[in-house]
Amino acid sequence: MRVFKLVRANLGLKAGALLLAVLLLLHAATEHTYQKEVEIALLAEEPSGEIGGLMWAEEPPARVRIRVAGGGKDLLRFVPEAYVLRLRLPDDLLKAGGGRYVLDPTMVEYRGLGTKRRDTRIEAVLDPQEISVRLDRRLERELQVKPQVELGIAESFVLVGGVEIAPEKVKVRGPEKIVRQMTEILTEPLSLSDLKEDVQRQVGLDLPPGSRLSIEPQEVNLSLDIQELAEYEIANVPVRVLNATSGVAPEPSRVKVRVRGGADIIGALTGSSDISLYVDYLEWSPGGRLEVRVETRGRFEVREISPRHITLFER
Repeated sequence: MRVFKLVRANLGLKAGALLLAVLLLLHAATEHTYQKEVEIALLAEEPSGEIGGLMWAEEPPARVRIRVAGGGKDLLRFVPEAYVLRLRLPDDLLKAGGGRYVLDPTMVEYRGLGTKRRDTRIEAVLDPQEISVRLDRRLERELQVKPQVELGIAESFVLVGGVEIAPEKVKVRGPEKIVRQMTEILTEPLSLSDLKEDVQRQVGLDLPPGSRLSIEPQEVNLSLDIQELAEYEIANVPVRVLNATSGVAPEPSRVKVRVRGGADIIGALTGSSDISLYVDYLEWSPGGRLEVRVETRGRFEVREISPRHITLFER
């Protein structure tokens, strides 16, 4: 009992002394100089000045690892996002078209972002300590856009006219060596299934990562004309005779055609103006018959021509 009383005696005073000792220990620890490794962003400026028209041919590293030194309190409150290593290429490197470039702590800048600057110093750039710089001339070209689309059309429906892209061409800027080798720009992959109605969609363009390419516009409009599938017969479609002398005429001169395609397209067809049929006089011999061929390349399919073979006569 006596021991218990001794422990309880002046308990508040003892607790206060313990708390003070802990605070003094923390203060001493945070006032000591420490080191800390952090990652910050690397911002590579495009070449400028007297030597114009150059650009980075390869993407530089996005981040670098640095060593920071300072008091414990300041290091605890150090915000890496408030700092950036800004890379400005010197003229000698620009004139040489690139080379090895050593990174040093003086390139690190404080950019705030609403944070208080701490009493710290940047001691070293750790990784990478140097980078390889390769420069190239800047080139701009117009390139055709090619869609990367996987389509599943619903049964009894049809895609009319193919996949339409607007604009059909875009401006591509980047390192000359890369841009000159390019022949087209692909859209980002798109997969659509069970299509029963028209599609209008903005689609991004697929650029290789790290290629230093820029593009304008960055998106294109993709259009699909989806219609119900229809099949009609059109009578009295005229047949022309190619390479014929005067006085040569086909017999019969008009035929019946079965066409297939989107209902809107098929319903508006007229045999005399929308469907072009012909035979070639140079392939004919007296008494023989010629196959009727389709010249029209429209947004529909000619499924059947009746009669398929005709003859010629001289008036």
